[in-house]
Formats: sequence, structure tokens, C-alpha cells
Amino acid sequence: GHGDIAMAVAALKRGAFDFVAKPFMTDHLIASVRRALETRRLVVDNRRLRQAALEAELTSPLLGQTPAMVQLRDLVERVAPTDVNVLIEGETGTGKELIARLLHQGSARRARPFIRVDCASISDTAVDETLFGTRLRRGLIAEAQRGTLFLDGAETMSALMQGRMLGVAESREMPNPSGGTMPVDIRIITTLTRKHLAGDDERAGFRKDLLYHLETVRIGVPPLRQRQGDIAILFHVFLEDAARRHGLPSPQID
Repeated sequence: GHGDIAMAVAALKRGAFDFVAKPFMTDHLIASVRRALETRRLVVDNRRLRQAALEAELTSPLLGQTPAMVQLRDLVERVAPTDVNVLIEGETGTGKELIARLLHQGSARRARPFIRVDCASISDTAVDETLFGTRLRRGLIAEAQRGTLFLDGAETMSALMQGRMLGVAESREMPNPSGGTMPVDIRIITTLTRKHLAGDDERAGFRKDLLYHLETVRIGVPPLRQRQGDIAILFHVFLEDAARRHGLPSPQID
């Protein structure tokens, strides 16, 4: 009722949202309260997002609280300690390689190599040398012994490479460059994009007998458009990460 500028400044410094002097218009007071409630909602939302992001980062790098992500994390945690081959399906950019690495880290093979095979980069002329090696150089399968062989983008494998991998998956043996065969002790984790699994696999160019050996367990990774409830958490995590990298305070999300 007896407000002045000094009092208003002091009130705001002590945490008041606004300073309303009498007499006041009702519309002005209502508008001020609405702005205060909106600001409070943003503070609470940002606090909730920060806590959710922290909890997700502490438990798993698979961020999200939607049912699809909760189920995905649970499946990865249950499958990782087993020694079965896993096929991960999902669209480009959904995090298939991240899941493959989590499966390896959660297994008894975690101290052994995780060898990534870029299937698209291996030509037919280099298949045998790349996979099985030569007398002078070990192949990728030998490098992965007692560890994990990660076939990334298996839909790009040629018919020849599919045949070679089928032989390894079936017999658990591979050709020895020095002659004969040698036993193979690897876990195979494979990624395929969903479009290559639609309909008949043979028509999509992928051998059903090979798929049978690779997909003891199949894990589907949902795209973000199917879990839109996770967008705010992901955005908050990326924003916090960018702020840390640039040494800046994290801005409040409106």
C-alpha cells in the first residue's frame, strides 16, 4: 500500500516474482499471477527433466522413460549376460551399435575384443582375407576370438559373404590360413534395417538359413517418432552436454 522503487527492488532481490502496488487493476494482478505460475511450471519441468536425465545416464545410456524404452532397456539387460547371438533391427540413427556395445559390455566376454565389421565395405575379392586372414595377418574373426563379432549393416553383405558367415555360424569353425580349420569362439551380434526384413527375407536378398543362426534373439529399436514422450528428456541431455562442452550455463527450456 505504500510501495516505492527501493522497496520493489528489494522485494525482487529477495525472490518475489512481481511487485504490485495499490491500487491495482484486477486484470494486471491476474496476468502477473499467470506469468508467475508459468515460470514456476517451467522451473519444475526443467528440474524434473534434469532429474530424469541424470537417472537415465546413471542406469543406462539408452535414454527415455516411455514404455518402449523401458522395455528395450529391460530386454538388453536380460539378454546381455547370455551368450546367444543377437539381431538388432531398426532404422538408421536409432542407436543399434550402442545397443550392440551394451550387450558386449554386459556379457562375460566384456574383457575380450569387440570387433566391428562394416559389411558394406567388404568386396567379394576381399571377403576371405578380411574374415579369415592370411598367413601374415589375422582376419577379423580371429581378432574376435572369445569376444564379440559385430556385423554392422548385414543387409549389405554379398551372397558370397553370407555363405562364408553361414559356414562359421553353423560349424563354429573357420578356415585356417595355414591349412585345415580352426575352432571359433565368438558371439555374433548383427544389425539389419527394418526395410530389409519386411516380407520375405529371400526376396530382400538375405538368406533365411543365415538369419536363423543370427537371430536367436531379435531386438527391435523404436524410432523417436514412436516414442515422442522422450523428446524433452533427450533435448535436455543434449543441451546440458553442449553447455558443459562450451563452459556455459545450461539455458532454461521454454
